[in-house]
Amino acid sequence: MLTPLPEEKEALFAYLCIRDFFDMYSMADALLYVQNIFNAANTNKLWKQTPPYRLLIFMQQLDKLNSAVFAIHHNHFHRDDAVIVEDFETTCEVAALLLAATGNKRAGNLWACFPRNLSLKQLYNPYKAIDKYCQYLTEAEWKNAFAGLQEFALAPLSIQELEPSYHILKLQKLLCRLIEACHLLHVRTNLVRKG
Repeated sequence: MLTPLPEEKEALFAYLCIRDFFDMYSMADALLYVQNIFNAANTNKLWKQTPPYRLLIFMQQLDKLNSAVFAIHHNHFHRDDAVIVEDFETTCEVAALLLAATGNKRAGNLWACFPRNLSLKQLYNPYKAIDKYCQYLTEAEWKNAFAGLQEFALAPLSIQELEPSYHILKLQKLLCRLIEACHLLHVRTNLVRKG
């Protein structure tokens, strides 16, 4: 009987970063934070959703998630159990499987954790959403975008003074897809706390 090779330390660390992110935030909470951050950055109003330190902590966790997905993308740290093979039988069963597999005890509602921003191919293979995210901007450019969003969310200025609206919308869409794809990776690979 063949035993699987242990994952590289960098791959294990990347998946543990994803697990840690979803230990802190449910998928629904993370998507709500993203929406509120973009709303605050796009208006001349200050961040008033939660105390500002919570925004800073979320942005730090988002930065760690960003680093993890770039490590997964560049080094092809794909796990086979994260991908659902596309065929007729799985197409008929995928909604039930996704609903059962995306449930989160903290969210209280299974539908709150159902991915709404991913395409069908990205639902089957979340690495496709990660690839699009990583191809749109480099890791450093995403970090700069996060810093800009954080700054404009906490300041009485609008980010639209620097960035065109279409770019802001694309960033928000890709970020929401990334969170949903990482949540699918987290749930499907059944990460177990190492300690």
